[in-house]
Amino acid sequence: MAMKRHSAASRIAALALLIALIAAFGAALGVPLAAEYRRAIAVVEQHRLALDGYRRIAAREANLRRGIATLKGDQSLKDIMLTAGSESSATAAMQDRVQSIVGGAGAWLTSVQPLPAIAEEGHRRMGLRLAFATDIKALRRILYDIEYGRPVMILDSVYIRARSARAIGVDNPLEVRLDVFAFKPDSAS
Repeated sequence: MAMKRHSAASRIAALALLIALIAAFGAALGVPLAAEYRRAIAVVEQHRLALDGYRRIAAREANLRRGIATLKGDQSLKDIMLTAGSESSATAAMQDRVQSIVGGAGAWLTSVQPLPAIAEEGHRRMGLRLAFATDIKALRRILYDIEYGRPVMILDSVYIRARSARAIGVDNPLEVRLDVFAFKPDSAS
């Protein structure tokens, strides 16, 4: 009888060991599979969101094409770029425009240096590096006239410095250096 008890206890222990092994095997296999499943669900969700975005863009295509056609026919946008022609004539036109803006504001233009033209998607980006002396009031006017005038010019690398510690009360107490860029059609270079 003791033998039967012992064998029943060993059977229960064996069964418990088998259950523990099955649980350990399930956990060892199930945890990575669950993590991979969660990652796959996240990727599917990202793709679904991207697809929804593409569908929204596709739905707007007709409106965007109409808008592009309207802009192409809009004469008010005609003079936003430098006129077609050679790079040297476009640079000269830019320089004349900048000189009239700076001189008209009462500033003193000390240097104008052309920058290399760069091809960008069917256009040429033309640039000038300027240096001038001015005061705050004239500087505001110059920056405004450059950015909001026609042709549209873009300011970059703006550097402003007081001419000296004793510049108070002096005409044009600020030294200004900046780069100005404008675009012209590339097809007519």
